[in-house]
Amino acid sequence: IEDSCSIGIAIIPFSSHQRNAIGINVLEFVGNIITYAAALTVILEGHPTDDPFPILLNHADNKSSIKWIRLCTNSTIGRRLALFLCFLLIDSHLGVNAKYLPGDENFIADAISRIKQQKGT
Repeated sequence: IEDSCSIGIAIIPFSSHQRNAIGINVLEFVGNIITYAAALTVILEGHPTDDPFPILLNHADNKSSIKWIRLCTNSTIGRRLALFLCFLLIDSHLGVNAKYLPGDENFIADAISRIKQQKGT
């Protein structure tokens, strides 16, 4: 489960310039890619699963980022990020699927993504 907000992805903060230059859909899609890369790293580092064809089910509360995992987008940066995700998927033993999880049900990831905001910094 991942989440992004205007101040960053999970606990990765962004400057005010970066916030204005990057849209929330892009941030959410980057969060999906980071989540996939982390899960792939866990498998590659010797924590295999009994499933010979594991699939990461990534819950997210942004419908555009979920769509971008399945389909291409008209966004230039979205297409470039999708290409990067394809490079990760090539010859990988881990597949990926995304499912919409409404924001009010995505409370753990939402809370993590807003930690810095809650501290008032």
